[in-house]
Amino acid sequence: AGLAAFALLRTGALPGGWMAFLALVKYPPALDFLLLTLCVNLSVLWLLSRVSERWLTPLIDYGRSALVFYLLHWHVLALLAPRFRRGHLGPMYAAWALTMMVMNPICVVWGRFRQELRPGSPLRLL
Repeated sequence: AGLAAFALLRTGALPGGWMAFLALVKYPPALDFLLLTLCVNLSVLWLLSRVSERWLTPLIDYGRSALVFYLLHWHVLALLAPRFRRGHLGPMYAAWALTMMVMNPICVVWGRFRQELRPGSPLRLL
């Protein structure tokens, strides 16, 4: 229903083509932006709830160590970024995939370490 409401709100942008249809503005707060983002996110969550947990293990591992993952992968990719030529996405995606594979064991170890900490430990915040 939310996606249908989004489509109805955006019918005025159809004469401009698909790019105009999807050109949304976040600020100031817009109902069409909220409808699209919330409904797509809820749909993805619903689809993921139907998948076996075995297939979601890497996502769960990244979620248990989100801040550590973010800080480490951000620095790694920032160091690699100058090596890529503008407009060549293949090598960049390969570096991203390799970074994700290398980060998975780090996230697993950090998640286990974090779970073993006492509840009042400041390290649990990471």
